[in-house]
Amino acid sequence: NDVTYQYSVAGVDLSGNLGDPTNIASAKPAASEAPSAPTPQSPTTRIIYADQISLTVKNSTRATSRPLVKSTYTFVIASDPELQTVIATVSKVTETSVNTSTLVAGNQFTANETYYWAARADDGIAVGPTSSVVSFTVAPVTITLQEFAAEGDANGAVHVNWLLGGNNEGVSSVALFRGETSANGTPITTFGPEGTSAETIDYGVQLGTEPTYWLRVTETSGVTTEFGPVTAAMAVPEKWSLSPAYPNPFNPVTEMLLAVPEAGMATVTVYNILGQPVRTLWSGPITPGVHRLAWHGLDQQGRNAASGIYIVRAMSTTGVTMHQRITLIR
Repeated sequence: NDVTYQYSVAGVDLSGNLGDPTNIASAKPAASEAPSAPTPQSPTTRIIYADQISLTVKNSTRATSRPLVKSTYTFVIASDPELQTVIATVSKVTETSVNTSTLVAGNQFTANETYYWAARADDGIAVGPTSSVVSFTVAPVTITLQEFAAEGDANGAVHVNWLLGGNNEGVSSVALFRGETSANGTPITTFGPEGTSAETIDYGVQLGTEPTYWLRVTETSGVTTEFGPVTAAMAVPEKWSLSPAYPNPFNPVTEMLLAVPEAGMATVTVYNILGQPVRTLWSGPITPGVHRLAWHGLDQQGRNAASGIYIVRAMSTTGVTMHQRITLIR
């Protein structure tokens, strides 16, 4: 539309003979009878830190005689500003809102390369003019580590936090591992793109150890980067304590944590309601830290204890005594 066209008509008989044409006539369809050129909104010359590119245009103005007819859009992406070397062409992209339409392009882009794109609208009756040509540059994602720390608490758990910097818009996932290396480490948790700044708690630490942690960052391009190691400094409890057994009631096993502020001697024993010892969970020297104790519902000879209420009593050589009730259900 808004272009002058010339035409004439000539007859052809059954033998293929062409008659004289009519005089040349001309016509210029009104520009308002086709969708206007859409306006590129993003990206327009800015750098993109990803290989999934969202191209967005401001919607075309609809044809005057078809104000309710929506357009579809054709996007052309090329490696040159004349759009001759086409990388991708996508048609029939529908209007996604009253104001804009978006195409999410694939991963056919190369880092550090500049690409050019434009779009045009088609309302099914007329095709509008092509938009202005704009460009974007795909830059590689460069991830940096600004903070990575791990610290144990008085209950034997480890709090791990980190902060990634750099061009982290292209981060796909962040995984945390515990072990001497990430390759043979135990997966602790995995975050999505939001994992560039996160904190998590590791409850599975073997007591008495100083665990080591690694981060594995995966970019949308598939490139992975590892950071670490960082070793957790385990906290030393300030006083003796025995945590509530969990689960309680239980079957077949319950666990509790014994916090020890200093080296010494300790005994932890399970008694029945008559005050008779059933099972010794700990007896002897003990080091500072948090120790996990488990009772599997067995007596000292390895036989199943009967259902009922039992008393767990912990004693230290410094005179501290702790006790609690637990219930075994068979």
